Amino acid sequence: MGTVTGPDATVIGAAIAALFGLVSGGVSSWLVYWAQTRKRSDELFGAALGFLDHGSQRRNVGIARLRLYMREYPSYDKDVCAEVLVGTAIYLLLESEQKGKAHELLNLDRIMKILLSELEPSDVTRASYESLGNALKSRLEMKDRKPEEGLWLDDGKLEGWKVSVEKLMKRGA
Repeated sequence: MGTVTGPDATVIGAAIAALFGLVSGGVSSWLVYWAQTRKRSDELFGAALGFLDHGSQRRNVGIARLRLYMREYPSYDKDVCAEVLVGTAIYLLLESEQKGKAHELLNLDRIMKILLSELEPSDVTRASYESLGNALKSRLEMKDRKPEEGLWLDDGKLEGWKVSVEKLMKRGA
């Protein structure tokens, strides 16, 4: 085996430099893409949360944005999503002054569907799901079906949600 000299060494050196440039360029591009994706993910999640704490129409948009976030970013933090949605559901069940407004009833239906079929209690969210179950139980125990605070819901819907929460809690125990 001889040593490489002259033009051959130059060609080999150029090929190595080009390969290094391609690899480092590819890694740099991937890192930029990843950072932009993460930034977009964080912005979408933050925007969704910002919409959940206002009136019913903004809550409607927040639920849609949160579902979009959950679909586009499958590695999202399920616990944070569950905690926020449980809190919103409890507010609608016990505190909302929207009474029987169809748009807010729809918001609660959508939230409960996410909580009961797309998310599940974890060690982190177990207490929140228990609070949701207690809120549902509390509503079922109320004598007045049309309370001053909290959405007006029929017993069948409340009972169905309560049973579903109980099943989720048993499954995750």
